[in-house]
Amino acid sequence: MDAEEEATVHKWLTAPDPNDPAKAEWPWQLTGRSWRYVLRRTWSEFWYRHILDNAGNLAYMSVQSLFPGLLAILAGLTLFGQGTAAVEWIIDFLRSVAPATVVDLVADPLRQLAATAGADWVLGVALLGALWAASGYVAAFGRSVNRIHGVVEGRPIWQIIPYNLLVTLLMLLFGAFLLLTVLLSAGVWDMVLDYLGLDLEPLRGLRQNRWVVLSIASVVVVLALYRATPNVRQPKLRWSVPGALVAMGVTVLAIFGFSTWVAIFGRLPASYGVVGSFIILLLGLWIMNIALLIGVTLNAEIERARLLQAGFAAERELLVQPRNTRMIRARASEEDMLAERGTRLRQPETGQSQPSRRPRKSSDGSPS
Repeated sequence: MDAEEEATVHKWLTAPDPNDPAKAEWPWQLTGRSWRYVLRRTWSEFWYRHILDNAGNLAYMSVQSLFPGLLAILAGLTLFGQGTAAVEWIIDFLRSVAPATVVDLVADPLRQLAATAGADWVLGVALLGALWAASGYVAAFGRSVNRIHGVVEGRPIWQIIPYNLLVTLLMLLFGAFLLLTVLLSAGVWDMVLDYLGLDLEPLRGLRQNRWVVLSIASVVVVLALYRATPNVRQPKLRWSVPGALVAMGVTVLAIFGFSTWVAIFGRLPASYGVVGSFIILLLGLWIMNIALLIGVTLNAEIERARLLQAGFAAERELLVQPRNTRMIRARASEEDMLAERGTRLRQPETGQSQPSRRPRKSSDGSPS
């Protein structure tokens, strides 16, 4: 058992409950000094926990999950006969906000996805395959959150996979909702409600306030990532909201600034063509994941401030309770067993002589 695993088991045994009554119950019960400490510590942990590197890993996982997720979303839209139309709306939307090389990069793959998703049998396979492929990003995100909290994964796989698949499904539903509320026309939204048999005027009114609804849905998805993926018992929902709001705000500002830079000063598309467009896509995903991990770090430091203000010694170690340490103990038992077998291999068996060793020579060439 290494140091991180020992620390996780120690926290499981000694850390206070996330909703311990000694802690602050509401964010405004934290003092001004505590909030200043939170901000200073968040800045320090941003560099100490290598957030930029972790965000790069997550950007790679995002690319792996991107097209399977789009395939599932488009396959779902074919239920309403709008798979091909959705792709054309996406391409038209990208033409209005992105460089032409970016549109050229994704246009043909999107049209091919829509054509593939049109078959009924592909619908089920696409949904299952996309859930599994896109869940790789969710699993990687959970590992990053664990590192920020100073714990390692200890849940058995049959507990981790359902959580990850549920969060992935929520993200895919959010993607479909994004298409229906932002990219598609009001007529398609009405068609979906009619197809589902929902004739509720408030639902039809969502399209007039789609940006508000989209913002709320985005925060819900971020909260699901924050709370469901790590091996950390969570406090009440109110303590996860600050990080989610900061993550969304940083994402909007960073993507806006990055898009402005690309439009005005960026020469990647002109210099590298399609490769430059792919670089821009990767940079955008990297920025988005940096913002998400900043929110995680902020929430972790808010929890530290709650602990410190309640009198717990959390200045060196963030005292959070892991959800489970079963697999850590199982790995430790297996490691002990393998070490014991290795020791027996190293030692000679009874009745066998010790293998002879070739004598070493001293500096003057004589045997020693």
